[in-house]
Amino acid sequence: MQYGANRCHTRMGYTDITQKEIEHFSKLGTSLGYIPCREWTGDPCRYPRDLVWLRPSSGQYGLPTDERAFLHLERETKDRDCLECLTSPHNKLLNSSYINDGRYLVGIFGWITNETWTKIVGWLTEQYQDRNVLIIGWTGDDSDSADDVQGLVWSGNTVRQRNARAVLDNGGYWYLFFRGSWV
Repeated sequence: MQYGANRCHTRMGYTDITQKEIEHFSKLGTSLGYIPCREWTGDPCRYPRDLVWLRPSSGQYGLPTDERAFLHLERETKDRDCLECLTSPHNKLLNSSYINDGRYLVGIFGWITNETWTKIVGWLTEQYQDRNVLIIGWTGDDSDSADDVQGLVWSGNTVRQRNARAVLDNGGYWYLFFRGSWV
């Protein structure tokens, strides 16, 4: 399952794209044997999570015996919402990092500026120490020109980044191709 294969058409709105991206990670979780749940509120803080993967048990129907999430994903569309998602202790992704149960944290950001991307990389060292984080952000000066896609994996207190370019084909679909290797 390649994230870059999530072809979005120019006529799709942010709601459609959000659904497509969350569904991508939901299918990936199912393929890996997890139980994906949308708008899950099983954390101690009870904020609804866009998507979590729960660990199945060996009991009847594989129902989870503990309600700890293996992975927590949040998807935001606007630059200011992405900032809040990562920096506000009352927002879901940063709040989820405080639970400290070993879950993987994923942020998918539909549009952020290059300045915001630089801030995100800096915040990881301050607020996400000893966590495993994946961030994917469409970057550009505004939402209509966001055709660079940044990927970042933060694990073991080190950061690895990869860049892709979004290109529009003749049918009106966006596709991604990667530039260079991981840095």
